[in-house]
Amino acid sequence: MMSFVNRLFSVALLIACCQPLGAQEVLSDKILEWTGSRWGNGFGHKIYSIDPGGRTLLNVAARHNSGAWTDMISLTSQGYVGIGTSDPQAKLAVNGNILAKEVKVKTDISVPDYVFEPDYELQALADVEAYVKKHKHLPGIPSAGEIERDGLNLAKINLLLLEKIEELTLHQIKLQKQLNELTKRLEEKEINDESNN
Repeated sequence: MMSFVNRLFSVALLIACCQPLGAQEVLSDKILEWTGSRWGNGFGHKIYSIDPGGRTLLNVAARHNSGAWTDMISLTSQGYVGIGTSDPQAKLAVNGNILAKEVKVKTDISVPDYVFEPDYELQALADVEAYVKKHKHLPGIPSAGEIERDGLNLAKINLLLLEKIEELTLHQIKLQKQLNELTKRLEEKEINDESNN
């Protein structure tokens, strides 16, 4: 990510000044602007830098047949990249949808395979039912209000959902064993009834 940011800064600086200048000179009040239409306000793009106090921003802005510029990409001196936002608060901040072929999330949260350990206390389904009736969400899963207020951590929620799937699998295995036992008893009873007749 940093090499991309550094290259974008370098290309922008090189284009903006068209002559070898120090970075400090280039970033002070330099704007590179180009438009693609001679009619009306036209279409255009510009690269410019600002210093909103304590962090330098390099922005790429565009306009679409209007006089108003919209910041498309912002790069901060802290290495943050904003797409659709001029105030990124993370290494990558996107104000809009993201389309990707694959997203890989690395996490330090433990995978819930502990559910399959012999000492894991599986919550009884009756207790889960009582919790859901009272709280309107599964135990250990954030409520709709919490998600609306705090957002959704994809890595954490995926692992919580995996934990619930593993717990459901254990419940299903237990129920299958009970069903098998009841089926066996019923078959034995039918055999006994037939032999008594």
